[in-house]
Amino acid sequence: MAEGTLAQPGDVIARRYRVESWLGQGNMAIVYQAKHVNTGKACALKLVHPHLVQRKEFVDLFVKEAQLGARIGENPHIVDVFDAGVDEARKVPYLAMELLQGDTLESYLKKHGRLPPRLAHTIFEHLADALDQAHGAGVIHRDLKPGNLFLARDRKGQILLKVMDFGIAKVLESHEQRTATQIGSPAYAAPEQLGATLRSLAATQGISISQTVQASTDVWALGLVAYEALTGVQPGQYWGVDTYADLMICIALEDHPAASHRAGDYAKYLPYGFDKWFTRCIQRDATARWQSAGEAVRELMRLLDAHASDPITGELKLAAFDEPAPSKAARSVKPLPKPMPKPAAAGPLRPSVTGLPLKLQAAKATPSPAAAAPAAAPRPTTTPTPTTAAPKPTTTPIPAAKPATTPATPQKPTTTPTPPPAVAAATPAPAPAAAPASPTLLDSHLVSLIDSAPSLTDSAAVLTDSTPSLTDSAPKLTDSAPAQSDAMSQRPTRPMPPPKPQAAQAAPPPLRKAAPPPVPVRREPPPKAGAPPMPPKERARLQELAMQLELDSKWSELCDVLRKLEAAEPTSERKARYLYQLAIVLLDRLEQTDRALELLDEALDKNPSLIEAFDHIVAIHEGRADWKKIERAYRKMLHRHAGTEDTALKHRLWFKLGEIYRDLFENAGAAVEAFRMALRSASREELIPDHLTLADLCANIGQLDDALASYQAVVRADPQHVDAYRAIYRLSVDRGAYDPAWCAAAALAFLREADEEQVGYFQDYRPEGRIQVKSRFDNELWARHVFHEDQSLLVGKVFEMMARAAMKAKVEALRQRKELLALDPFLRQDPTTSSVPFVRTMGWASRVIGVTCPALFVRSDVPGGIVAVPTEPPASVVGQSLLGGFSQEELAFIAGKHLAMYRGEHYIKLLFPSAEELRVIFHAAVKMVMPDANTPRDVDSRAETTAKVLRSFMGPREQDGLRAVVRKFISEREEADIGRYFRAVEYTATRAGFILCGDLGVAKKIIAAEPTLSDDPLPSDKMKDLLAYSVSESYLVVREALGIAVGQE
Repeated sequence: MAEGTLAQPGDVIARRYRVESWLGQGNMAIVYQAKHVNTGKACALKLVHPHLVQRKEFVDLFVKEAQLGARIGENPHIVDVFDAGVDEARKVPYLAMELLQGDTLESYLKKHGRLPPRLAHTIFEHLADALDQAHGAGVIHRDLKPGNLFLARDRKGQILLKVMDFGIAKVLESHEQRTATQIGSPAYAAPEQLGATLRSLAATQGISISQTVQASTDVWALGLVAYEALTGVQPGQYWGVDTYADLMICIALEDHPAASHRAGDYAKYLPYGFDKWFTRCIQRDATARWQSAGEAVRELMRLLDAHASDPITGELKLAAFDEPAPSKAARSVKPLPKPMPKPAAAGPLRPSVTGLPLKLQAAKATPSPAAAAPAAAPRPTTTPTPTTAAPKPTTTPIPAAKPATTPATPQKPTTTPTPPPAVAAATPAPAPAAAPASPTLLDSHLVSLIDSAPSLTDSAAVLTDSTPSLTDSAPKLTDSAPAQSDAMSQRPTRPMPPPKPQAAQAAPPPLRKAAPPPVPVRREPPPKAGAPPMPPKERARLQELAMQLELDSKWSELCDVLRKLEAAEPTSERKARYLYQLAIVLLDRLEQTDRALELLDEALDKNPSLIEAFDHIVAIHEGRADWKKIERAYRKMLHRHAGTEDTALKHRLWFKLGEIYRDLFENAGAAVEAFRMALRSASREELIPDHLTLADLCANIGQLDDALASYQAVVRADPQHVDAYRAIYRLSVDRGAYDPAWCAAAALAFLREADEEQVGYFQDYRPEGRIQVKSRFDNELWARHVFHEDQSLLVGKVFEMMARAAMKAKVEALRQRKELLALDPFLRQDPTTSSVPFVRTMGWASRVIGVTCPALFVRSDVPGGIVAVPTEPPASVVGQSLLGGFSQEELAFIAGKHLAMYRGEHYIKLLFPSAEELRVIFHAAVKMVMPDANTPRDVDSRAETTAKVLRSFMGPREQDGLRAVVRKFISEREEADIGRYFRAVEYTATRAGFILCGDLGVAKKIIAAEPTLSDDPLPSDKMKDLLAYSVSESYLVVREALGIAVGQE
């Protein structure tokens, strides 16, 4: 094994680690997946690049990393480095560390946009724990960034944060020549990390900067990570600059803007009080910051908790929207979807030309304030040349997140685009259409010619490769749009005019960026395929040559070198990176656009995840106003990703394709299908705007049933979406559907958002007293239209089979403890003959919902309402609270909710009113059928004991039924989430009570007054569920089945 050679699969390092595969590499090291030859334990093995072993600072880095791990001690949130040394055969230092499966926070944010509040809560708590322990040991990370935070999972499948690469920043900072690569992550660096020269310059302006790093140095970076994680903005977006020199000036000398101001439209995701918290994180004076990560995170958690809580208490007050919904006129203006991904507000860092900070250069040239203020660099827009026959619309980027829209009268959508607001102080004249200006090769954050693989500090130590599989088929859209249907003429008695559309607001034109000047040069053919592997020294020589050729502006020769490097790469992903860089040179420097398109397409074929290449393809076709090729590019990209799990990308592709069909081709049918495909991959945050878009389009083309279904989906996702209720009311009126219109009017009246017409319609058909039903529930109606969506039928069947035995076991236990309640038979009342209104209501309700009424014992001497008693046959005791003072509607709600709990699937919740007890019983049922089944450790022993007890109370028929249901459950591979089932049963019972009373106000009053168990949903959550259910298709079916629908004969 020669000294200085790369490790290959099968090689043994330091006589104990066998290399299995390559994981990644960075500027300093290569990371392999390996196994210990004796124990077989898998690990990540980091080896210094062979050509760097002679540089002492890199060898010292490895030693330091291992020493820091020992100094900090064990922590579940810090990557464990458990071995270090030098491989004698290669003379190369190595580190052995734990092998993780997952993704970095940086990659997560690229895929999902931002962190959900609950996940953010977990991640920052873990980060604070890791940093506080490290700081307590005297270790400062100095390179905290999303790329150094790894999201793994523990043995229970819960998210577990791992902090990587402690101590690297200090070694890199000690170099005399500090470049963007060497300093690590300048966008997250605190002022005290930027050196003495800048500290002296700040002192001349009266700004104090600490001379040494300390625990609050990491707090600075923590604040920036939190800002990016909660908003989903691009890395470094807060500073708004594109050079390293300007970044240093912003950090050390300029005022820091409020986070909410810099975040723009994304500020709505920041909790109230975040600006104050963030400002304290990035104080230049280190002593003025939060003095520990734990202190900072505790305050951030308090802000997040306050932001997330929105209970409906007292008189129901629903939160206002984050931004007003645009008017119909504004929504009818549909721009062309922008290329992906969302452009960053600032480009990659690059060195200034003269070596002086650019802002200081500008100050010397022009002392005016305008000259010193940097303008943001937006994505360029394109304006096609109009023709006399059929002019195509001007195209502008669309925002990635779609705002909520206000429903309006159906009309044909226009295709005139609305330009987005400008993002700079001045707006220059429009420039000719061009592809997006790209960073130079030296500046590219995608591919560095020094080393094209991801940085080691980002995730190479722990990431594994994954190649998406492609299929040969993609969903096909129809090319024909359905004809617009006429609105139905029948309406309720009252006139119901549609709401008037609001006036649209004009927006200023966007900034544009001119293309670089053309450099004519000859076109070189690619090297021959099948060349032998390139030696490492030759690769390094070509990389250095490529950098020099770029500095010398020798673009043709640079293309030759890039082709050679691409041909030598072993993987498709790395080949794609070089093809992308080659295309950028052809596009920006040589003006060979067609050839650049070919290479960009080839790069995407090799690596469909290279979204930047697709971004350029769309921009080029957009500049040429070639709409058909744009449509083909999107469909081809979807074909590349068929069968992959990248739902975020699929959603964005399908949604933008829908906008192309809608706005450019005016093919509404194809647009509807594309938007529906987008909904299949939509995240929780995208569901509402996507459904609103689809509903608006369906309403415009006369598909009123589909539009109504989309608005109902909006209400399910957000029961506080008032405009969706208004749209349901309007569409129902247009269809002549009286009952859905009345239900929507009832919801609006309850929310105090109804207009005069809606209030009148609600009051005209509001039932007085007990509802007059003409039919009754059956099991199918319960299962399909009353059960909550989270209620598992199979889990319910398991509990139904266990309920009788569980009741007998509980009665026996109470008898042995002498706690069994004795019921006086003289206090029992018959619902058919009783004079007590509630007892009679219980009899009526039991007949309507198809549930056998339990034995009712009236106790005027016992306070409270109604409570179930564990006896056989089942019984309930009615307390003095229900003997007077309630209206018929209120008694109907109480009776319906209580009787719903006597269904077979629900009864066990009355006997054991906690989710943990039901969890034990469920796993006991599984144990009774499959004794060797794996059950959670925390309930395993209790489940076995419970199974033995319950088996003694079950007969052969009951055991046979249980056996069949459990085996069905196992075969279906369904998840047994008992906590979710427990809450779903409560939601279902609440729905049953609401159906019988027919009034949201009555339901709210009773829900607020009744006791709530620890595992039950909050009263506010119950009301949100009822609000959504009150306009759902299921509730409408129930009303029709009972014969109580408005307008029903």
